[in-house]
Amino acid sequence: MRSSFFVCVLCGVMGLIYAGCGTRQDESKSPLMDMMHDDMSSSESVSDMMHEPDISPPPDLSTVDMFVEDMEPVDMSPDASVNMSVCDPLLGTPPLPPCTVDAPCSTREGEVLDTPSIEPECMTTRRDRPFFDDGPAESLADADGYSRYACLFKPEGTSAEHPRPLIIWLHGGAGDVSNLYNSTSLREKAVDYDLSADPERPGFILLAIQSRVLHYPYSWLADGPHHNSLTWNFETNQDLHNLDAWIDLLARDGHVDTSRIYVMGWSEGEMLSALYGLTRYDTPTPGGHRVAAMASYSGSNPFNRALDDNERCVRQSVELSALPIYLVSRSCDGAACNEQHQQDFIRRGNKADSVPMSQWVDVLAQRQAGEVVHQLINDEGVPVERCASTCTYTRGALNHLTWPSGANGQDSVDNEPAMLEFLRNHPR
Repeated sequence: MRSSFFVCVLCGVMGLIYAGCGTRQDESKSPLMDMMHDDMSSSESVSDMMHEPDISPPPDLSTVDMFVEDMEPVDMSPDASVNMSVCDPLLGTPPLPPCTVDAPCSTREGEVLDTPSIEPECMTTRRDRPFFDDGPAESLADADGYSRYACLFKPEGTSAEHPRPLIIWLHGGAGDVSNLYNSTSLREKAVDYDLSADPERPGFILLAIQSRVLHYPYSWLADGPHHNSLTWNFETNQDLHNLDAWIDLLARDGHVDTSRIYVMGWSEGEMLSALYGLTRYDTPTPGGHRVAAMASYSGSNPFNRALDDNERCVRQSVELSALPIYLVSRSCDGAACNEQHQQDFIRRGNKADSVPMSQWVDVLAQRQAGEVVHQLINDEGVPVERCASTCTYTRGALNHLTWPSGANGQDSVDNEPAMLEFLRNHPR
């Protein structure tokens, strides 16, 4: 059950998929899985590959391709049609409403979702990963009165006299915080990694935030667990309020090194990390705290998003802050590496709700200040200098679902140390 939930982690970035992404659905009912089954020329099923397995070699992606009738390319430029009825060019969309008993959501398979909050298990459940159990999830109430859950780890010796850096980690769309334990090695590194540049303060505080279950009224994605990065208004977006609340709460007892508050995200979690971090680098939380830097995997620009066919929500004339940003993505990725890959995906029927990574990096590089590093890696996690010459959709989707930890059965390189080193080198 949980592994099929993980299959749709990428729901925050590309839209096809999103035809198949609900919450905790059966893989056999997913259009994504159907297309990937049809697409495989090997005898091994995609369901087998996508389940979180015991240790096994990665799939051979060289045989994967799509055979779908071509479609006309979609205009991904900032001049594409903007639906002003649902998109304010400065504030984004209206808030995405939570799923409740009075206003239930429905997956594409007809499953009814009537709770806005899912209490996660803060533990490893994969047999092939180091086991951690951080006990019951922490919770606080948001302004709407709903419980907001998160998994929290503090290294031994954390105190007001020995505060630790804080990393807030955001999972991908339709994912959950179990992805932190089962798909990354961050929980293992949080014990003693030197993020403070002080050997007397090893390790870091790690907070993985569980998203709400939300109505998604636009055609690209399905109702289900989402971080809302479409609503850019800090006054109305409860997910941005929630980040403020967690930071201020954790910093209250002095255990957080407030010069080292960092955000990390995966896919849709990257987009909320960027939306939040770019604002909170200059403008403090209600408690007076600021984000120092950001590192992420396989996301895109939260300020240029598709709503429906040929309608986009694009933020206009906004100067972005100098937040230091480290981006990791694949040379063939479900979050398209460049315009060529994205148009290839679209021609094969796989729409996208975000711009290619190359465009997002260009936007960030045009800031007046603020370091941005974009580390491309190939299918095995090895750093490369350019996008792959060709990229099939299924190969990109599988890569998008693979966090670059080096402990996933696919990558030969662990890219987390480079991400953490960048954060360590960028305190406030």
